[in-house]
Amino acid sequence: MITVTPTNVGTWDPVQRQAYDKAAAAGGWNLEMAEAVPYGDADRVLDQWGAEGVDVVFSTDNGYEQNLLAAAAKYPDTAWVMMSALSTTNDLPNVASYSFNWCQYGYLQGAIAGVVTADKTVGAVGSIDIIPMQLALAAQQAGADAVNPGTVVITKNTGDFIDAQKGQAVTAGLVADGADVITAPVHGGISPQIAAQAQKDGVYYIGAFADESASAPEAVVSSVYVNFLESYTEAVDSWMNGTFKPSINILGVEEGVIASTPLTLGFEDKQADIDAVTQQLANNEVVYPEGPCKVA
Repeated sequence: MITVTPTNVGTWDPVQRQAYDKAAAAGGWNLEMAEAVPYGDADRVLDQWGAEGVDVVFSTDNGYEQNLLAAAAKYPDTAWVMMSALSTTNDLPNVASYSFNWCQYGYLQGAIAGVVTADKTVGAVGSIDIIPMQLALAAQQAGADAVNPGTVVITKNTGDFIDAQKGQAVTAGLVADGADVITAPVHGGISPQIAAQAQKDGVYYIGAFADESASAPEAVVSSVYVNFLESYTEAVDSWMNGTFKPSINILGVEEGVIASTPLTLGFEDKQADIDAVTQQLANNEVVYPEGPCKVA
């Protein structure tokens, strides 16, 4: 497993680690870690594992996409699996990815923010203009407006994924601009600090990737979390038994990969509304407006 951030920081890699540690224990895997590897060092790590003939290499960060694809072409006897968005398998028989439906994820975050906001203004702390963020933000706007018509999601970017001070500064700026609910849809590395800033500024926060209530118990109304346990098990088992499919797998609410924690902080009476939205997503009944989430 190679990660770009430490597996004990933020929410994205910790929730992934919880899944693959559990899968490894159940499956008797010998798990080797390379944490917080800069993008420029990835080829060295992947080349080492490929040369050693390990069975499966996982990555949780799509910033390694080109490194992983190059290694897969060089080492065909190893499976190379991205546990995030992947744009292509390059027609390689030993490459697959497991990601989640960013539109469903963003829509559910937006719907929760929509039932919480009193001022119809949600602030989203963005990162850089990557496709997952574009999808999540477009869907957040759709979800918020669906449950609370007229709600607006305003976005400011930090310009990276790792600077907690920037994240907190952007959060404070969004609050100053009128946001009474904060989201951080792609900031799995610094979301606890963003949540803490929201609490400090006296506004609500919707958690990302994992239950974030411990980070800011007076601000976190709910969290939209992901669970990749079965995906890790499927990838390894299929490679080992010869049924591996080189494919890009996008999973969502219907597969139980995306879900949310119960509403708290006085919004418990709105739970039925969020349950209804969740069921709509599971049934693929949500119609997205024009934008990146709309399917022709």
